[in-house]
Amino acid sequence: MSSDSTIKSNVLSAFRLRGLDLKFDASQYLVELALTVPSASLVSWLDQLIDLLTKRQLSSSIVDKTLVSNVVQELRAQLSNDS
Repeated sequence: MSSDSTIKSNVLSAFRLRGLDLKFDASQYLVELALTVPSASLVSWLDQLIDLLTKRQLSSSIVDKTLVSNVVQELRAQLSNDS
């Protein structure tokens, strides 16, 4: 499994590539979650998460933990319906 710093770098890069920045608590939360995702699926998981996030009406490019948490719950619901 990848190290915490590699996963954090991957998470932050994925958001920055889409023009989004994560608040500190949101990035910590996502890194904790990403550690539970198989490394082969991490990029896909992040893409799905960011796709759901960008479908919302964002008032800023800075994303907080509350918004990330809501989107993670939505993604989990989608993934459980797909299986």
